[in-house]
Amino acid sequence: MNLLTIQGITRSWKMHVFNNRILWLIISLLAIVFLFLEVNRLGDFDIYYQAAADLYNEILIYDKLYGINGEFKYFGSPTLTILMMPWTILPKVLAASIWKILGLISLVRIWHLIERFLAPLNSGRNRDKWILITFLGMSFLLYTNFHQLQFTIILLYLCLEGMHQIIHEKRNWLGAFLIGLGVIAKIGPIVLLPYLIYRGHFKGFLWTIFSMCLLVALPSIVFGVGQGSEMWIGWGSQLNPLSDLNVFDMNNEKNQGLSAWLSTLFIEGIGHSKANREVSRHIADLSPDSVKIIILMARISLATMVLYFLRSLPFKKAQNDQYRFREISFLLLAIPLLFPQQRSYNFLFVMPAAAYLAYQLVFYKPIKKSFRIKWILFFIAMLILNLELLLGEFRPYYWHFKTLIYATFILLFLLVIMSPSTEGRAQSLD
Repeated sequence: MNLLTIQGITRSWKMHVFNNRILWLIISLLAIVFLFLEVNRLGDFDIYYQAAADLYNEILIYDKLYGINGEFKYFGSPTLTILMMPWTILPKVLAASIWKILGLISLVRIWHLIERFLAPLNSGRNRDKWILITFLGMSFLLYTNFHQLQFTIILLYLCLEGMHQIIHEKRNWLGAFLIGLGVIAKIGPIVLLPYLIYRGHFKGFLWTIFSMCLLVALPSIVFGVGQGSEMWIGWGSQLNPLSDLNVFDMNNEKNQGLSAWLSTLFIEGIGHSKANREVSRHIADLSPDSVKIIILMARISLATMVLYFLRSLPFKKAQNDQYRFREISFLLLAIPLLFPQQRSYNFLFVMPAAAYLAYQLVFYKPIKKSFRIKWILFFIAMLILNLELLLGEFRPYYWHFKTLIYATFILLFLLVIMSPSTEGRAQSLD
């Protein structure tokens, strides 16, 4: 490597850092807080670590309760737990620190993938404003993910990277493996599979199914067919969508999915925390069977909304990357609404939608009277998402009333009305 090559690489890196100065400032701040100030905090990573360690001793991880007080069931898949086993070779604090670094790297890559889809200009105040607004809006969701050492950042990366590899790079096998890993690890990314079929990415879909089959077989390869099957049965029983635990989704006051929200609205007194027992939140008191029907219809209605975003016959490509990203953003936003056991950190899946909306609001001139109203609604949604960070002393009430649902609904509404073709012409960034 000659001197000119080294100088070229150095100059390229300096330009990259300069053009992404806001992003790197945010990443540096997160690194200082979570790698140094919270270096000894293990969060929920400790549960994954313990469960993976228990596999060495052939303990039935789905029959055991985890956490400091032994109050949490383990919801990680058998394959995910096996992939976590190498981490147990390291001391917990070191393993947790590496996990945080992996999350920071994933977050940088997530943003680069968002920019790849939306393709903003490379420099200018508006680009910095867009990055800053998006990350400020995601402040609490990012904080709770790193504070609790959760898996959602990695999962969001797997989804976006997988779609990017299939759509842009034509590496169907790689993108499929990443999406398949996300599905087998936490189920949620399964919403991307019908999309691959509808948009005609048949190779990507078939490779994803193949990857999932290999990953499902991993526990049997490692521990034998008997124990592998037992592990999948144990995991599946906890995710049974027909069980009351997952239908009403009220086994934990922090659950904030669509089913938990509807349960609180239509069943008086369900899952009340002691702190808020006197605060009413239901609008009607219906029978559990009636509420089950309401929850089912709500889930079906949300799932069918994807047809509004697709707006084309099956097996045709999207108009462009912005339309494509809007479609993917809706699917990811739907994950914390559709699936049970969704806590605040799971709502990081709304980040692509928030980035898309902020992009439309920042980069395009207001040509409609409703533009200011869209800004106001977006601000309200971001404010609600960050209530626990801004006014944390009232967090039991936020859990009680499922406030994240309302913020997500506002973002969903804006996503519906703000298509790439309706917000005017791009502004100059200089």
